Amino acid sequence: MGPLGEGNVISGNQGSGVLFQGPRNKVIGNYIGLDATGTQAMGNGIDGIRLQLDGNVVGGPMPSDRNIISGNKFSDVACNCFRNKIIGNYIGTDAGGRINLSDTNYWGVAFDGGSFSNTIEGNVITGGMFAGILLSDPGASYNEVIGNYLGLDASGGVVLSGGSVASNQPFNKIGGKTPKEKNVIIGSVTLQSGATDNLIMGNYVGTDAAATRAVGSGAIGIDIQS
Repeated sequence: MGPLGEGNVISGNQGSGVLFQGPRNKVIGNYIGLDATGTQAMGNGIDGIRLQLDGNVVGGPMPSDRNIISGNKFSDVACNCFRNKIIGNYIGTDAGGRINLSDTNYWGVAFDGGSFSNTIEGNVITGGMFAGILLSDPGASYNEVIGNYLGLDASGGVVLSGGSVASNQPFNKIGGKTPKEKNVIIGSVTLQSGATDNLIMGNYVGTDAAATRAVGSGAIGIDIQS
């Protein structure tokens, strides 16, 4: 992966590590916000990755596609556009997916205004109080959050930190009917005012990936607010 020549080490920049201002690109196999060993956070001055145009892919289904995106000043991945895919990455951890390296003050993945019809699938996402996935601002709708570990390591058995999903926009999907779509979330799933017509289905909330141990860090599992 990245330091072995298949990708890049993208860290220590004053702005975002990777900024997408064009459509239909891929970023795979990189260390973004880490040192070359993949064990220490160096960070970038804004986001690890910011997506501003549509149709891009971050990561992929194979281990060699995986980006390690951690330790950045703001969100590790931020998006305000549409039809992007964030797949199979370690977000907020070291390269082994075992140690939390995330900044404690921001979200792992933030979908801002205008970010609709995006997919975040099969990622390991951890960090501090606000770690996890945020769907906010008008237009952050019709997104799919499926098959992710939030707040756990890559094995699904060890608690790291954080791990919540929050939405204040309508028409988002969290989980699904098939085992592959199930999210394992140790924090809370919060639907804030304005988050109408969201679908929460087939997830484990407050347990490990086997649903045999209680590891929940949220006061409420699913919080549906007015």
